[in-house]
Amino acid sequence: MNIQNLNQKIILQLGLFGALMGLVTIMGWGQNLELLIWLFMTIASSMIIKINIKKHLLVHCILIGLSWGVDCSIIQALFFNQLKTNNPTYGLYILENYKILAEFILIGIGTIIGGMTGLMLWGIQLVVKRL
Repeated sequence: MNIQNLNQKIILQLGLFGALMGLVTIMGWGQNLELLIWLFMTIASSMIIKINIKKHLLVHCILIGLSWGVDCSIIQALFFNQLKTNNPTYGLYILENYKILAEFILIGIGTIIGGMTGLMLWGIQLVVKRL
């Protein structure tokens, strides 16, 4: 498979949701609504994927999920002190007790969660196709 066979425009556009969530979390705006915002993003992205993507569905979903996780966590890592200040209920001070920089832990966790989110997007597409 060639990268040119993928719909790069859709991957980039949907990947911006991750950057948006990174900004929302560092500002502290999404403390109570973060789960609902992620749910809305997943549903909206699933609808866009269903309409626009016909081939290489798994790869598209994985790349979109990874983009969400990486974009969000990089923005959070860049503004880690502001993230801690604006989100005291997240317990981010625990990350500072490890020998690895807290920012690297945050990016690693974001990448793993992004990959799992991509698989979840793919699973949603499989269920929708069967309905």
